[in-house]
Amino acid sequence: WLVAFFTEGKFFCAGSLIGPRHVLSAAHCFRSGKGPGDVTAYLGMTDPSDLSHPGVSKHSVLWWELHPEYDVTRRQGNGHDLAVVTLRASVEFGSDRQPICLPDVDLTEADMLTGNGTVVGWGTTEHKPGTSPLRKVEIPFRSDRLCTSYYRSQYEAHTMLCAGGEGAGDACKGDSGGPLMVKRNDRWYAAGVVSFGYECGPEATSPGVYARTDSRGDLMFLRN
Repeated sequence: WLVAFFTEGKFFCAGSLIGPRHVLSAAHCFRSGKGPGDVTAYLGMTDPSDLSHPGVSKHSVLWWELHPEYDVTRRQGNGHDLAVVTLRASVEFGSDRQPICLPDVDLTEADMLTGNGTVVGWGTTEHKPGTSPLRKVEIPFRSDRLCTSYYRSQYEAHTMLCAGGEGAGDACKGDSGGPLMVKRNDRWYAAGVVSFGYECGPEATSPGVYARTDSRGDLMFLRN
């Protein structure tokens, strides 16, 4: 379900398939002046420098929609950092290509945000531009109180969640838009979307901030 977005031949953000034609990503990835014709989606990619690998498929983008409550004028600390990208054609699902699940109404917040989550992406392991081969890291969920102590008014508990940092690892540059995943009842769910942070990678002190996907309003946006 992991999707890589490119513009002008360069990787810029990640996303997750949530349906045959729809990809969950971060709003901040798509708020600039580029249009759908400038963006291409790739599935099955493990290395951004190798798009000719036999398992990689290329998909045109039809349009995208940012969450209606996302404020495009703010650069960071922006709630509802969610976007849904629509592909021109449906992706054919198979044993190696399935959508990730959105939070289920039967799963409580305690069910979803207890223990550790997993971040997957092509981001760097240091706070600098660039990409890397596909990596994953398991990181602990952090309390809203801890995240508020780092980010103050930039952190909105009802639209964001906190994970990693304090030596436990974190997402980094290039991971934006990718999923913070949890496995519950043998299914993988997108609990959050990589949004922002002060530091990143294995040595990060501050936790990373992720856009929540589990509020009723956000689920209505994502499922519509």
